[in-house]
Amino acid sequence: LQIRHGAPYDDDADSAQFDGMADTPQASDDGCTALQLDTFVGLDVLDRAVAEFDTLIGGAIAQLREIKKREKGTKNVRFVIAMFVDACRLRREKIQNTISARQLSEHKRGIGSALLLKDLHNENEIKKLHDSNVHLSNMLTTVRQEKAPTIFTRSLQESLAECIETKLQLNETQQNLLQARSGQPADVNVPALRILKERWMALKKFSIYSLYQEFQQRPSGRKSFNSDEELLTYLAHSSDAKIDQIINADRDKIVSRDALIPHLCYDILLENAELRKMCNTYQLKVLTLRQKGGGAALVR
Repeated sequence: LQIRHGAPYDDDADSAQFDGMADTPQASDDGCTALQLDTFVGLDVLDRAVAEFDTLIGGAIAQLREIKKREKGTKNVRFVIAMFVDACRLRREKIQNTISARQLSEHKRGIGSALLLKDLHNENEIKKLHDSNVHLSNMLTTVRQEKAPTIFTRSLQESLAECIETKLQLNETQQNLLQARSGQPADVNVPALRILKERWMALKKFSIYSLYQEFQQRPSGRKSFNSDEELLTYLAHSSDAKIDQIINADRDKIVSRDALIPHLCYDILLENAELRKMCNTYQLKVLTLRQKGGGAALVR
């Protein structure tokens, strides 16, 4: 079985000692290492590799179910198949992690350089400031919508989102500074408060209902789950993950919080996020109780 993508990187002494001792797939004619494949191969190729691993995992699980019907003499076979499934899942996870990291790195290169605003009355510079804010806001939304399957890519995603928010705050600060110089009313707290407002508005976009509508538009849709309870459990966990993605930066009191903004503002945002997650759990429990009592499902 020739599986190229998702393989361990041959960059340590163990790999050199391991070579030739097992029937591992040999390198292809192009001479590319696993690291080079992850770095330079097209993302569509990696997507196809993920789909191929999905097929392998599905086939192995189906075979495992068939073997389990036999009572004796299948313990070793079941163990080997389980090891194969774990190996495929680990490789699939690594490929998904690579796809996410490369997409986030691509977004980072597309952020652009900082804008230097010199004249508040120059229409050309005001237009550049507006275009820069629109571009950064769109990039922030795009970065937050990217899938981050592991803790490493989630950390990269959060750091990149904070960098974009910092650039937005810099643009607003420059504008307020020029307003103050020209004698117009200006508030130094507005840029940081605008970031908090943006996070507050982003929290409102994530709920079980909105995620349910988005999920229904997928090709597989409702067929992926055996019951409404399983579906709502998945949606509740997805919504909680989205909420955590937005507020995790505010938990860092030293690096991520603005010194000019009272800590109470950040604490209120965090409390609101926790209340939203509790509402998700409450909806899940209500659905479970209704189903046990023979009531209708909450979502259809």
